[in-house]
Amino acid sequence: LAPDTGAGRGRRGRFGGARALRSLCPDSAGIPLVACRGGSNGDHAGTRPRSHRGGSGDQGEKLDSRFWRNPGAERTFRPVHQAGQEQLQNPQGHRSGNFGRIHLPADHCQGAPSRSATGSWRQTQIRLKPKPDMTETTISQPVIETFPVGPLQCNCTILGDPITQQALVIDPGGDADLILERLQHHGLSVTRILHTHAHLDHFLASGRIKAVTGAELALHPDDKMLWDQLEEQCRMFGVPYEPAPPPDQWLEHEEEISVSDICGCALHTPGHTPGSTCFLFAESKFLAAGDTLFQGSIGRTDFPGGDYQALERSIREQLYTLDEETTVVTGHGPPTTIGAEMRTNAFIRA
Repeated sequence: LAPDTGAGRGRRGRFGGARALRSLCPDSAGIPLVACRGGSNGDHAGTRPRSHRGGSGDQGEKLDSRFWRNPGAERTFRPVHQAGQEQLQNPQGHRSGNFGRIHLPADHCQGAPSRSATGSWRQTQIRLKPKPDMTETTISQPVIETFPVGPLQCNCTILGDPITQQALVIDPGGDADLILERLQHHGLSVTRILHTHAHLDHFLASGRIKAVTGAELALHPDDKMLWDQLEEQCRMFGVPYEPAPPPDQWLEHEEEISVSDICGCALHTPGHTPGSTCFLFAESKFLAAGDTLFQGSIGRTDFPGGDYQALERSIREQLYTLDEETTVVTGHGPPTTIGAEMRTNAFIRA
């Protein structure tokens, strides 16, 4: 449910433009991979505590927009020499100043941009030009798309492998048809539905998606009591109840969470609820935090099973020990980073 201290004024974040490229770590062969941010500039209103003390209010510029609604087609590119640097070139041969400049070995990358019918771009897939002692290889980035769903605008995330076309869905809090449409858009089949906790706004589409896809439901066992009270929760908040069967799998702390070659783990972070769990995909520097951590705030602990001391311990010991560049998709509102919350969170700082 909503972050602590209630709703504040929404802040805006820009997720496109000149900062749209970033260089990822080189692989063992010394070939850098490049990711292209997707979509046009967008504004996403979030929840901000009235007592918020940190940050300039424009943290959105620091984030990797792969993790915030990223529709559209795959994009590739080829570099063009200029003064010892590389610059993007579109199919017509016009240099694109909108994406700035990047440093790349010119003999490694090739390809031309592709664009969707809607004119939006999404995360790149790069075809590497082989060195003399290499075979040609295609490197594909995972599909990661997050969008708000349901009456309480829970952030639902689709994480999939475009090669095997298998996917995970995290926190389907409503709008089952929308979630199924996004899976179809990416050509993905969901195999597992993960829940960060068992509050009503994080499960409302789970039963429908399981019925359509046959995917298994997963939850930490400490939230079984809340799961058994889902109908009562809906009645208390005046939300129509959408039945969901019991979970198929009970998650454990540090259990491996994987879909094809995309590997992550479950982190038990009690506090907001006894079984609250975050899902970390370290290689992608991505964390689905549910209602444990928010931009500038933390999860509420005044609901049944809430425990502020446990929440503080979870954030300090499980989350603030992660890479500071890890992007955090929160349960509601805009994303943030571990580093930003360590320095500016209004309630718990490192």
